[in-house]
Amino acid sequence: MSLKDAGGESFEDAYGLLQSIISQLYVEHAYLEKCAEIDGSYKEIFTRLKRRQGNKTDVQISLRILICMMQIYYGKQVILLIDEYDVPMAKAGANCAFNITDLGIAIGSAVSVAADNRIDNRVLYSAGQAALRMNCFPSDVRVCFGIPLSTTSKSIFFDRDPNHVML
Repeated sequence: MSLKDAGGESFEDAYGLLQSIISQLYVEHAYLEKCAEIDGSYKEIFTRLKRRQGNKTDVQISLRILICMMQIYYGKQVILLIDEYDVPMAKAGANCAFNITDLGIAIGSAVSVAADNRIDNRVLYSAGQAALRMNCFPSDVRVCFGIPLSTTSKSIFFDRDPNHVML
């Protein structure tokens, strides 16, 4: 199964194309509807998805239903290979998990180097979100973290007098 054509300028566009791809996949496996061993509730969902009449939940479980039906039909484990899984998410504006993980590794390395050099630091997700909401970065920046640094003799993150803490 390939999702390379499930693009679009918005989530709605990508979702509509995903429904089309799932419908076509179900049409290709229409023989499953005739299998006597497959439960009727699976067949009802199958028919809705094949006709592009499935609801959001149907679409969410569509691949699981297809795999279950194929396992019953063939009597053995089924492996579904999915190619270009990141295309619909990227085109719909979602953040790629691999890029976020790479960013996390880079941030971890940076703060580790700072700590090795006795620079007190923390990674603050909320500070990054505040900067994004204040439009401090171009509109294509969607993930941001704040990393305050301190080289003072006392940690700025602990033992603060309540009168010196901003709420």
